[in-house]
Amino acid sequence: PVTIKPLASEKMTKAILDVVGMGVCVTDEDGSLLEVNDAYCRIYGYERDEIIGSNFLNLVPSSQHEIVKSLNKELLKGRQIPTNLFLGKRKDGEQVLLSASFKTITSSMNKTLLVTSIKDITEEERRKYLLDDIQEMALLGGWELNLISNKVTQTDVARKIHELEEEEVLPLEQALDFYPEGTARSKVEGPSLNG
Repeated sequence: PVTIKPLASEKMTKAILDVVGMGVCVTDEDGSLLEVNDAYCRIYGYERDEIIGSNFLNLVPSSQHEIVKSLNKELLKGRQIPTNLFLGKRKDGEQVLLSASFKTITSSMNKTLLVTSIKDITEEERRKYLLDDIQEMALLGGWELNLISNKVTQTDVARKIHELEEEEVLPLEQALDFYPEGTARSKVEGPSLNG
């Protein structure tokens, strides 16, 4: 039989945490930060030694404290909560929009700990809103074809232009009816129908 030594050394765990692109932290039941990776520090603009031991609420705008404390309490009770969006507060005071996932673990001393992974989606959301604003100003609509279902989903502006209900999804043939016969329609039909 082959004996495999456990790989859970502190050095290896830190290396693994630093390789993942998302910020990761471990907090105790009181909300104290026990461990953070480099990405977590970058997102918040702190050095590791500045935040280890501090309460995670220091990284949340005060207007969000009660909501985040309530969420934390539910998570520590074992409730499964899907990925969640919340505001974070950087060292420089700037607020960032974060996408977070959570997992509770039990320590070797039988304490419940919370592992949280975060991703800064602030710029992604800004670009999305900017694109929406540009489309709205230019009355420029767009659509996306699902090649499996052969259905078309349109942007808000395209739905307004075509006077469609919100979130209405059309079969491809019906969506093509918005394009007049001839060159314009053949340019749309060619790539979408012929692959």
